[in-house]
Amino acid sequence: MDKIIQLEGIKKTYMGKHFSVQALREINFSVKRQEMIGIMGPSGSGKTTLLNILGLIDTPTEGTYLLEGKNVSELKDKERAKLRNQTFGFVLQEFALIGQYSAEKNVMLPLQYSDFPKKEWKERSRIVLEQVGISDKQARYPAELSGGQKQRAAIARALVAESKILLADEPTGTLDSGTGREIMELFSEVRSRGKTIIIVTHDDHVAAYCDRIVRIEDGCSFTALP
Repeated sequence: MDKIIQLEGIKKTYMGKHFSVQALREINFSVKRQEMIGIMGPSGSGKTTLLNILGLIDTPTEGTYLLEGKNVSELKDKERAKLRNQTFGFVLQEFALIGQYSAEKNVMLPLQYSDFPKKEWKERSRIVLEQVGISDKQARYPAELSGGQKQRAAIARALVAESKILLADEPTGTLDSGTGREIMELFSEVRSRGKTIIIVTHDDHVAAYCDRIVRIEDGCSFTALP
């Protein structure tokens, strides 16, 4: 497996008028294709900042970020946005589903920013909802879904545009332990179909599913086996 992500000397400092906060001090690690990586660390250690940088939502103050060999810091804003939409799918702790939309319509949202023709959207949505095991819930609204079903819909949404990398921020944080295990089994299945997955978590049970753990402490990274 070749490296799909490589971070070298990543630092992030947030500047205010009368203060500065160094969120990341020295982040160095790489991710291979089809790996499932866990990012762990205490609250305030910089995990979410790192995930935002990985997903091209935020930019580092210093350091090099290579994505499939491309130095993303050299890209213009429009190029970054296009690369983000083509490369990443996001799965959040609170699901981030739109309440007025059915599961099917929620899943189709990323396709608005893709190159897939509109006539293919419903079929692509059906395929990924079937892959995550809730094809029979496509007409349901978020309020009519259980927590596990909502997260499955969120995972389907992350997959629908054929993203290469899934970034998940505490994806089992609001779920009971049994449902959390089901979601992690689903992530394992998704990984087996060729996806790379990076998960921010505080849960050792989630970490047990990962190939490696990157621990963040005081804005610095330490790589270890789970």
